[in-house]
Amino acid sequence: MRVSFVMLGLRDHRTGGYDFNTRVADALESRGHTVDRVHHGTIPPRARGGRIAGSWEVLRRVVAFRPDILVVARSYTFMVPLGILLVFWRLPVLYLVHHLEWMDSPLKPSRARQALVKWLVGRGDMIWCNSRATLSGLSGMGLSPAKLRVIPPGFARFDVKRSEERFHGKPVLLCVGALTARKGQETVLRACAMLGGRDFHLVLAGSGAEEPGYARRVAEAAESPALRGKVSVRGHLDKEEVYRLMGEADVLVHAAPWEAYGIALAEAMWAGLPVVASRGGAVPELVTPGDQGFLYDPGDARGLSEKMILLLDNEELRVRMGAAARLRAEELYTWDRTCEEFVSLVEETACGQVRRNVPCGPGVATPDR
Repeated sequence: MRVSFVMLGLRDHRTGGYDFNTRVADALESRGHTVDRVHHGTIPPRARGGRIAGSWEVLRRVVAFRPDILVVARSYTFMVPLGILLVFWRLPVLYLVHHLEWMDSPLKPSRARQALVKWLVGRGDMIWCNSRATLSGLSGMGLSPAKLRVIPPGFARFDVKRSEERFHGKPVLLCVGALTARKGQETVLRACAMLGGRDFHLVLAGSGAEEPGYARRVAEAAESPALRGKVSVRGHLDKEEVYRLMGEADVLVHAAPWEAYGIALAEAMWAGLPVVASRGGAVPELVTPGDQGFLYDPGDARGLSEKMILLLDNEELRVRMGAAARLRAEELYTWDRTCEEFVSLVEETACGQVRRNVPCGPGVATPDR
């Protein structure tokens, strides 16, 4: 089976969604399918970052490839010409929605923007989403629940190396995520400033490249009189370094006001860390409050501070919740399970369309054209 996989954005950010797309595309190829990946690395430089040039490049690539199914990961900006063609081209389409960007942003899109997203995503014969929270958002837009399918992302089961090294013996709070408003590090810092004279050290791990202005504000707040010497801003780190930090930490603090899934949460729980996180989005699907950690209302720095105090003041509670977090993480999807179910969804979408008689499935070769 021939699969056109469009995963193009205005910028080439290596996010969790990008990692998901790469893994499932690899899985499709391992299953014997031919995949044409349309992303920043495979299109001409003139088409990168420009909506018009990029849109026509997507159209050209898909038409030239003559796929049996089109898989689209967001790429709203570049899908309008192809979306119009799909009104007439009877091609099975699987749309991927990692998150609805207005759910975790204070800037609400216009009605025209939401209508465009609904129209493009609605072109899908099936729509993949990563959590029940994302599914709920899509259903709220009026998309048919019969089209929606939840397959959670997996996460790497890394070797956990617990370290007794501490910042002068202080409990370590870890916050992982790009330094952006949608990840909420300023809320974390405001909450930490309310911890009084308690000993702790906060480590912020994440790139500041996406929102440099926000990253500067975070760095300045970390040097405020109330927090000076208590916060380390590490910037972008590779996965192995993040895993090492998880082995040194005592608590994961996650302040995103809305999270479509939360791979960093799953990884931290695998490392045996109790979690303090906003209850927005899919977080309650991973964390049961009072069991693997605590949840608080999005943006409530005082509530976050109160939850952190419960764990900072009680080592036995940290250990108990950390053990429960590890048990919960062992129940979550592995990448193997995610890829297996996703490949089956692609095959189901292609084979299930009565309007096309497409040979598909493991080991089925598509005839030369």
